Amino acid sequence: MEFPARIGKYEIERRIGSGGMAEVYVGKVRGAESFALPVAIKRMLPEFATNEAFTNLFVSEAKLTAQLNHPNIVSVVDFDRDPEHGLFLAMEMVDGPDLSRLLMAGPEPLPLPVVIYLVTEILTGLGFAHNLPLDGHDICGIVHRDVSPHNVLLSWQGAVKVSDFGIAKARTATDATASVVVKGKPSYMSPEQATAKPLDGRSDLFAVGVMLWEMLTGRTLFGDSGSFEGTLAAVLFLPIPSPRDLRPDLPADVCDVAMRLLERDRERRYATAEDARQALLACAAAHRGAIQELIELMKARFPEQAPERSSKAISKQRAAPRISAAAFDAVTLQAGEHGQPGVGTPTQRAGARGSATRLALLFAGALALGGGATAGVVLLLSREKAAPPATTAPAPALGPGPRRAPPESTPPAAVATTAPASTASTPGSSPAPTPTSAPTARVPPRPSKEARPAGPRDSSTTRSAGGPWQTKPMDINQLQPAPNLLPAQ
Repeated sequence: MEFPARIGKYEIERRIGSGGMAEVYVGKVRGAESFALPVAIKRMLPEFATNEAFTNLFVSEAKLTAQLNHPNIVSVVDFDRDPEHGLFLAMEMVDGPDLSRLLMAGPEPLPLPVVIYLVTEILTGLGFAHNLPLDGHDICGIVHRDVSPHNVLLSWQGAVKVSDFGIAKARTATDATASVVVKGKPSYMSPEQATAKPLDGRSDLFAVGVMLWEMLTGRTLFGDSGSFEGTLAAVLFLPIPSPRDLRPDLPADVCDVAMRLLERDRERRYATAEDARQALLACAAAHRGAIQELIELMKARFPEQAPERSSKAISKQRAAPRISAAAFDAVTLQAGEHGQPGVGTPTQRAGARGSATRLALLFAGALALGGGATAGVVLLLSREKAAPPATTAPAPALGPGPRRAPPESTPPAAVATTAPASTASTPGSSPAPTPTSAPTARVPPRPSKEARPAGPRDSSTTRSAGGPWQTKPMDINQLQPAPNLLPAQ
């Protein structure tokens, strides 16, 4: 079927379909730097374009919908007049099927969690419209008056949006507007709408109840008569069975909500859309994973149309580098072999592995600064994780860090000790070396109250309570980073 190449500033790509007085196209508006925005273009059918009553209805839809900015309502982007094609609406493009197509695409009724999710989303959008404060002091909301599966659009990402407010009416606080002519789809009309009575938001709730009943049972409620008059008679007088009469496996709580929405006396229905929504959310079958079930259901029922969105691209993304437990153990055990207290114990390693941030900083510093810095960073971590010394004397420091007492298991040959001058050596034993006879040379002490440790800064230094400093040589060349610390690329 032929369609215009352009309507206003919008390029037309294809025709979606037509309704009672308008047809809808897929369009696109282009901007600077290759910007392109897909939209849905709704224009009046040529046979109605010159009818003033339909034109006023179309203008009313544009003005009302422009104020409905809500995630569950199809929003209006633009409203304009084309010299050749007349008035048109540019609306948000919802890529996906409508609810009517979803229901007809499969032989089985929809899963119960999906049904609850769909209806609660519809009620959320309608509730926003019913309570919308419009311009003017006497306006208190909008009644849709044409709620049906055809006017509920679904996106492939699981969004649910109410569309087509073409015959919607603004409801005044003093007198709810009634129509002389009955408008809307008869199989989803409320009894008060079928008899052209004043309407409020509860009329839309009856239509939602019809949709809920049909989704639960997989059947139509009032649409089997085959004529407009017969359908209206069914809406007004046909007994409405409970969904459990057709499907005994359905839970009673969901069926109770459906039957209350279908009360012919609107005073016995839920007062607001939010009340009905909360009642559905309180049902046992409602859960947050229903949106994913809806997405998978649409993929199953529309395999050729649903876009493929695999997680392969996400899995290819590289995660932040992390040091493994084995690599951490390899580095810390090297330091433990050289007398650092508690570094190589399982308790200390487990505590250090508990912080991913600390390990990442440790690993990055070790690789950036080389072998000597590796030992320094590892030992810095070990000092923070180790238990405090048992003695009350201040512990020595490794470089500028906090002081620590030497381990009790340090071999006597590794640390020079000082024996009291009055202590006599036992037969067969060598006398204890004095600080001046220590194997590591000491630099002259600074002019201070106590002597500073001598030797290179890499040496481990200790001091007994009230005694002179003693040093222990350390071979830095042995403290090399463990191989294969980086994760596999």
